Formats: sequence, C-alpha cells, structure tokens
Amino acid sequence: MLPSDNEEMISANAEAWTYEKAFSRNRGLISEAEQAQLRKSRVAIVGLGGVGGIDLIALARLGIGRFTIADFDIFETHNINRQYGAMVSTNKQPKADVMARIVRDINPEADVRIFREGVTADNADDFLADADILVDGVDAFEIDVRRMLFRKARQQGIFALGAGPVGFSTVWVIFGPRSLPFDKYFDLTDAGATALAAALERYKNLKPVSLTGFRIAKSAI
Repeated sequence: MLPSDNEEMISANAEAWTYEKAFSRNRGLISEAEQAQLRKSRVAIVGLGGVGGIDLIALARLGIGRFTIADFDIFETHNINRQYGAMVSTNKQPKADVMARIVRDINPEADVRIFREGVTADNADDFLADADILVDGVDAFEIDVRRMLFRKARQQGIFALGAGPVGFSTVWVIFGPRSLPFDKYFDLTDAGATALAAALERYKNLKPVSLTGFRIAKSAI
C-alpha cells in the first residue's frame, strides 16, 4: 500500500499542512501572485505513464491546485523502470487512481477529476472542461487520439503542450489557439496519419538493440 492509502495518517499530517508552507520554497522562482494563480489553475493531463505521470507530479509540486487526469491502463512490473507511479505496491492498480492518490498526498486540497476510461471523441469536451492547458502524455504510437485532443484544445481556446522522448533526447512542442495547427505543423491528413500510425506500429514491434559493448569516445565525454 502507498502511504497515501492510509487515510488516518494523511488526516493527521494534513492538520499541520498549509498550501502556503508547502510551496513556500517556490518563492524567488515564482511570485506570490503567480503562486496564487497556479493554485486555482486546472491542468488536463492525458496519459499517466513515463511522460504524463512525471509531468503530473512535477506540476503538483509546483502548486497547481486542480487537475483532470486520464488513463485507462494499469501499472505493471515492466513499467517500474520509467513510470513514476509504478511500484510493487501499485502493481495491477489503475494508473489514474494511483496517481490521483499521490497528488492528494502532496497537496491534500488538490481537486482531481479522474477519467479512468481514458479520453475519446465522446468525452474529450468533458475532459477539457474548465482546463487552462492540456498536457500530452499519450503513447507516441497513438496518433489519432493526439490529433483529436490538440484539435479540441484549439477549439476551446487553450494551449496544448507535450515533451515526448526521442532516443536520449526530447521533442518539446507547444500549440496555442492562434498558432499553426498541430496537423498543419506536422503535415498530417487523415490518410497520412493512418500511414504514420501503421509505420509506428511496425517500429513498436522491433526488438531493442543492446548498447552493451559499445564504447564512448573520450572526446565525446
């Protein structure tokens, strides 16, 4: 069990907890007025694995007060090497429930809405309701869902951002309500997205290559 599962312990510790004290060390980087704004802001995060889970916790520790989170998956042992909520104690538990507990353990006053079924075209508007920003933590291979969410965010007049891992680096993207649309930037059409999804599916099934035995040149260190 996570420590946050023990409601009595949380209740006792929460008596000494205040928002101002918990996030006071943000001062110098974030002003009091900015912290107050973060406290009342809502961030929608879709996908709570290796990217979205870490995003969620970083934002919770920043002092974001409201979240809408979505993930239909459960934590499994092979997630442990990279996913924040993956532990022996959370194995086979829904990612959304686990991550919501961790957020509330960081910030007992946090308002966390949970979409355990994930996000689809049918519930995307509800998922983004009242959100100030969308954070993309969707699996890299899920092109259709990503396109739909970035389009919905644009329609609702909010920013959408993501930082997807590419090898040992990352791709940081931010799309605003009046910026170049996601599909236009990536030159995606319905037919093109289908072909891309098929190519990514083939890539997903490739066997990983071991780095054992490779030497790094001294000049590169």
